[in-house]
Amino acid sequence: MLKLAEAVIKEAGIKGGGKLRIVPYTVHQLSFGVIKENNVPGLYDGPFSWENMFGFHLAGMVGHDFFKSYAVTFDFENMQISIRYRGRSLSCMP
Repeated sequence: MLKLAEAVIKEAGIKGGGKLRIVPYTVHQLSFGVIKENNVPGLYDGPFSWENMFGFHLAGMVGHDFFKSYAVTFDFENMQISIRYRGRSLSCMP
């Protein structure tokens, strides 16, 4: 079992217990570079304590429903994301 230090928990604003409300919604158009998808399903279960903790507003996370048709590679050494669709390489930058 992993236990976070109390200082980390407090700084991140992590709280436990209580009710969790999840609201489904649809993003009518979502794009990532040249990739565009329509009617992407999403879930809202915020507000989140981490929305502003990185120095910019994090409005959401893109996940499986958006990327399920693509092969995605995260190259952390070169800080690049490569995306392939049906064997064809796509540029992430417009």
